[in-house]
Amino acid sequence: MTAVLANGVLVLGILIAAWNWRLGVYAAVAMAFLQDPLRKITPDQPAYFILFAAIVFGTAMARAMTTGMSLTFRSIPFWSNYMRTPFGLFLMVLLLQAAHSLVRFGNPLVPTLGLIEYMAPFAGMILGYRFAVTGGVPRIRRFLWFYLAFALVALCTVGLEASGLDWPVLGEVGAGIHISGYGGRLVAHSGTLRSSEIAGWHAATAACVVMILMSQNRLVTGRVLLAIVVVILIVGLGILTGRRKFVAMIATFLCAYFIFAAVYVQRTRGTAIAVALLGLTVYAIGPGFFKLETELDLARTSQSGSDPARASKRQYELYVDRASSVFGDAGGRVVELGIAPVGWAYARFGAFGAGLGSAAQGARYVGGAFTGTGAGEGGLGKLTLDLGLPGLLICGVMIIALARTARAILQLSGRQSVALGNLSCGLLALLTANAANFAVATQTYGDLFVLIFLGVCGGTLFAMAAIGSSRNLTPLRRPMILRRSTLRTALD
Repeated sequence: MTAVLANGVLVLGILIAAWNWRLGVYAAVAMAFLQDPLRKITPDQPAYFILFAAIVFGTAMARAMTTGMSLTFRSIPFWSNYMRTPFGLFLMVLLLQAAHSLVRFGNPLVPTLGLIEYMAPFAGMILGYRFAVTGGVPRIRRFLWFYLAFALVALCTVGLEASGLDWPVLGEVGAGIHISGYGGRLVAHSGTLRSSEIAGWHAATAACVVMILMSQNRLVTGRVLLAIVVVILIVGLGILTGRRKFVAMIATFLCAYFIFAAVYVQRTRGTAIAVALLGLTVYAIGPGFFKLETELDLARTSQSGSDPARASKRQYELYVDRASSVFGDAGGRVVELGIAPVGWAYARFGAFGAGLGSAAQGARYVGGAFTGTGAGEGGLGKLTLDLGLPGLLICGVMIIALARTARAILQLSGRQSVALGNLSCGLLALLTANAANFAVATQTYGDLFVLIFLGVCGGTLFAMAAIGSSRNLTPLRRPMILRRSTLRTALD
């Protein structure tokens, strides 16, 4: 019966996407948060449930193609200027490594999984660009609010699980993770999401989205206080996942956002600094606030003997201690999980790696998944394993090209309006935080929805160029920053 319900929900999402591709983008977000609890209540917890959100998004993309809409990279501003050659080289490496993988494993499913994983962000980028450019800033805000609403509900279930509720939809799929050390054995809570890694990623992303949305309007006391409360709540719930990386993601986002906003958003440096300082304050006092509150409550209950509430607070303090240790371990983890896996992959498989899809999460079911020492977590190690050293080099070239593109977009949008500039800075800061996180934590980025969502955010950032130019609020200091032909194609 539960399998029928789950497949019925999937069919509903597909029908919505087939009817209206724009609604299908929203449906894919909703499906991402529904697929995990549906999987948990279905006998044997079928692994294919993790594809539900991607299937709905793929349907939306297919529906958009039937409308005659151009879903090509050529229509995206700056793509021909900066990205065409690096992306062409990247595609060439993917195809060569797919052939390498096919020869090594003799199973076409391994390179297929790799192709899906590496192309998912670009599919999200293409449709995300059209989604944003046809609806403008209001649609982008609605999309972020829609995601935030589902993320907050899912994160609240992390707290419900930690409180002791034993519902079938709560907890990790499979045996779950237990964390040793920190004065005890901690359970990595995930709520309705399938793993604590995914829950931690949503905690970081939701906190970043709150700050992006807050920067879109004039800062008033009530809105600032509400944002502080929501971010502190998210941090408090994220701590219960036992994953420290989400704290580092928030910190990276804040640093990046402060730099981008201060440099590129003209006449708004005071606002940018205020937002950045606000975020840094929330981040700095967040774990300390929860720890201080715990210590005060323990002091008040020290005379009450054995008290379940006291034990619960002491347990929560262990989670806070773990989250607070992220920066003390940052240097070692960057070396151990960021740089060392590249050497491990090279030493074991040579300069050309093991072939596309060899490190994909689902590849272990079809004879792949070489995620041995070090390469299991490090994103750079995964790239070396899948694409070899030449592929890793080309990925570096793509990052440089993306940085040049982002600089041009921020220059353009920052001169148009405060809201447009802050939104562009926020989106780029979110992508920057994920790039830094990927370098040391690749497991989360095996999730297709995470890849698609980041692709949509990237496409939305590209759309800022078209949206900003179409508004034509102020003359550009560099009038040739966008070719007219490129802009006309982008707005068709």
